[in-house]
Amino acid sequence: MVRQNRHSSASDFPRRSARSRRYAARVLAVGQSEHVRLWACRQLRKAGFTVITTDDGVDALILAHGDPPDLILTDDDVGRLDVRHLLTLLRRDVRTAGTPVLLITPRTDGDFARDCRALGATLVVKPGARSPAASAAATVASASLRERARNA
Repeated sequence: MVRQNRHSSASDFPRRSARSRRYAARVLAVGQSEHVRLWACRQLRKAGFTVITTDDGVDALILAHGDPPDLILTDDDVGRLDVRHLLTLLRRDVRTAGTPVLLITPRTDGDFARDCRALGATLVVKPGARSPAASAAATVASASLRERARNA
């Protein structure tokens, strides 16, 4: 069974066939940091995105493969998976291979960052636990997803 964050439900992540004429880009927010996850969720919903959250990478894979989101926003701690393993599994599956991933992390250099970038993640600097990194992610996601929605 998929464990979703208590602040979301399956109805927060509508199936593609049930969408209204107005396209609301869907974001899957993943990570152990409840503060960052909830803050990003609020910002993205204010910007008009549909958001579902989970604190675990295995659950994120199940959700993403079940109905791929337009964007995955994750921090570097995703529970039962290493984030590099999560990225690898997302890229190996045709349903999520092209899904953009924003990774909020304080580790932007070295092997970790190089590996994540090689797996297609865009790194967003997280200088501290209460930083505005999620706001930056929402800004980047907003511009990117609105462009995709216009071209869809």
